[in-house]
Amino acid sequence: MAILRCNKCGLLAEQADSQAGQTIACPKCNTPAAIYPTIFFIEKLLDKYFTAQRELIRLKSAAAPPAASAAAPAQTSPLADIDLGNTDLLATELQHGPIYDWFRKKQIKVQANVRGVDTSGFFDEVAEAIGSNLELFGEVVERIRWSQ
Repeated sequence: MAILRCNKCGLLAEQADSQAGQTIACPKCNTPAAIYPTIFFIEKLLDKYFTAQRELIRLKSAAAPPAASAAAPAQTSPLADIDLGNTDLLATELQHGPIYDWFRKKQIKVQANVRGVDTSGFFDEVAEAIGSNLELFGEVVERIRWSQ
């Protein structure tokens, strides 16, 4: 299903996939509202989520008081505060630098899909929720399987 998003009243509603890309009157406030393909809408939502997550990590690290100790400073991993099962911090152009260099040396032009490296656990959490509530989600899973 496509998603209708009204910028005036904030209504979110499902619409037929055939209406994706169109603008129709919002059913709630009658303001013109765009209908987005579901994947596009989710990608934008995830982009905002991970931007906010990175900002939160940055703010937490900036607000953390420095560890003042007379003893030798403890060595911590730069990944110590990152939940590797739920992050996109490793999915950056910088992280792919050595891979790009290797291909460049071989005179191969390459473009990585950094979104494909996102390790967020969203789908794991969804699978876990479906598995533990199969009676509730069984019909939904069957409809998805049938449509694919």
